[in-house]
Amino acid sequence: MDMTLCTSSGSIKISWDDMHLNGYLGSLFSPWCGPNHASAEYALSVAQQQNCLYRLDTPDESLSGLSAGQLFLHLEYTLTTLFQRLYRRNLLIHGACVARNGEGALFTGDHGIGKTTLALTAISSGMQALTDDVAILTDDLSRVIGFPRPFKVTADTWRMHPRVVPQDTPSIPCTEDVTYVCFYKPHGRYYAKQANLRMVIFPVRHDGKLKWRRLGETEALRRLLPQGFNFYQRGDTLIGEILELLRIAPPYELLYRDHWEAIGQVKALL
Repeated sequence: MDMTLCTSSGSIKISWDDMHLNGYLGSLFSPWCGPNHASAEYALSVAQQQNCLYRLDTPDESLSGLSAGQLFLHLEYTLTTLFQRLYRRNLLIHGACVARNGEGALFTGDHGIGKTTLALTAISSGMQALTDDVAILTDDLSRVIGFPRPFKVTADTWRMHPRVVPQDTPSIPCTEDVTYVCFYKPHGRYYAKQANLRMVIFPVRHDGKLKWRRLGETEALRRLLPQGFNFYQRGDTLIGEILELLRIAPPYELLYRDHWEAIGQVKALL
């Protein structure tokens, strides 16, 4: 069996020999599924081994003795990396983007600040998400293109009350602490393929009341520079691109304690 994932910048083909993986692999980046006969820039293969283990061959490495959960983790990581290569001509920012009526807000910052939780809360509040990790900017920097990478949800986030993971989204347990949630299913309900970028938000958890602060260009530039996936490749054009982005989408710092309250404020601003 095989599957081709197609984007405007290229495609990736995945082949496997175990029919029990059909639904499992079919959930990966399903909004990008295309005709199987399409030519592909990259190819991956999954082969069944003994004792319910698998071998994964990618353009960069070969891994053997993988359980189904480990296979999914490695395959998702590999696909994310390859899709970043396909979109290398676009500005790529580490962030979660959510949208309301086609208008988007980009949460960006270091790992652990709550981007995934905020994005899950947004779709549980009636909004849509484009990504929780890789934000792809269009050439004119005014829009974000959806990157349907499954949400990587920890056990603590899964157990949150009120619940932030919608009950009707398919999920795939990978380890005791990690579950992947395919937020782009049901089709069109929680996933947006594109949105106009209206603001860049740097969320910070704190114990006080929710506060917004408009950031100056210099401070926003300093905070944004470490969050680029391909900034070092942009050369002399990078600073100008980021400054133009910050003029299109004003930067804010969001101090928050409660993620529901934070998303409520974002919805009001959008």
